[in-house]
Amino acid sequence: MQRLSAGGKVTGDNALDRWREMADKGLGLTPATRHSYEGHIKRFLVTTNLVDRPISAASFEHVDKFVNAPDEASVSTRNMRKASLDNFFKVCTAEGLVVRNPATLSKVKLHTLTFEQKEPKVREPFSDLELDQLSKLESPFWTPACHLSLEYGLRLSDIAKLEWASFDKPGRIIVWTDKHDRRIELPLHPETLGLIGAGPHNHGRWVFPDQAAIASDPSDRAKLSVYFSRQLKRLGIHGKSFHSLRHTFATRRARLGDTIDEIRLKMGHVSTATTEGYVHKRRDCSDRVIRVNFNADQTARTFTRGSREACAAGR
Repeated sequence: MQRLSAGGKVTGDNALDRWREMADKGLGLTPATRHSYEGHIKRFLVTTNLVDRPISAASFEHVDKFVNAPDEASVSTRNMRKASLDNFFKVCTAEGLVVRNPATLSKVKLHTLTFEQKEPKVREPFSDLELDQLSKLESPFWTPACHLSLEYGLRLSDIAKLEWASFDKPGRIIVWTDKHDRRIELPLHPETLGLIGAGPHNHGRWVFPDQAAIASDPSDRAKLSVYFSRQLKRLGIHGKSFHSLRHTFATRRARLGDTIDEIRLKMGHVSTATTEGYVHKRRDCSDRVIRVNFNADQTARTFTRGSREACAAGR
C-alpha cells in the first residue's frame, strides 16, 4: 500500500523515467523496439494529458482511445501502440504506480478500420528489369549492400552493422542478426569478398563504419531506408524498398529448389509462416548476381549479371 500511495504522486513523465530505467536494466527489448515503444508512450502521455498528472489516473478508456484513435494508422501500428502501453503499464504495475494494467483488456477494433488499414502491405520482389536498373548503382555502400541482401537475404540493418569477423571462417559468412539475435551461417559467394574488399578498410571491426554508426542509433537508423528510397527513385523504380531484396532472395531460393524450412533458416525466421510471405510466384524474378569491378581510384564501377542454369530452366 505504501508503494501505491507513493505512486499516486508519480506523474506520467516520472513513470516514463522509471520505464527507461527498467529498459536499461533489461526488459528484453531490442534498441529499435525500445525506441518505437518510447515514442508511442510519449504520444500517449501527451494526448491523454498525463505528462504532469498522476499516472495512477490512467484508465482503460485512455488506452482504448489512444490505440483506436480515428486516424489512418494501420493494424500493425495500432498493435504496436497496444504493445508499447502494455509494456509500460506492466512496469508501472510492478513498481506500484498503478493498481492494475489498464492496457491488458485493450484490443484493436478491426470493425472500425478500412480494408486498406486492415490489409498488410504487400511487398514484391524485384523484377529482372529492376535488377538491371539496380546494377547501375555506383556507391561504395549500396552496391555491396544490394549484393549481400540478394545473395544472403540479409536485412539492411544487419548489412550496415556487418563485421569483418563474419568472414573469418573460410568459405563461410556468419551473421548474428539484429532482430531476434539469430545466427545465420551460409556458404560465401565467390563475388562477395572481392566486392566488399575493394572498398577502403578504415575500421578494425565494421565493414561499413559510417552506416554502422547510423544503424546503431535507433533514432537515426530509418535514414538508411530513406537514402535507399532516393536511390530507387533516381533509377525510376517505384513501389519497392530495400526489404524487397529479401523477398527477391526468398523467391529465388524457392525457384532454385530450397524447401520453405531451408529458406526459413537462411533468413533467420522463427516460423515458416513468416517465410511463406516472402516467397512469390513470379516469372520475371531470376537468380541474378550483381558484380562489380573497382578501378584504381575505387570510384568507377561497372556491373555484369549472371543467371544460374537451374533458375533459367525454371522459366
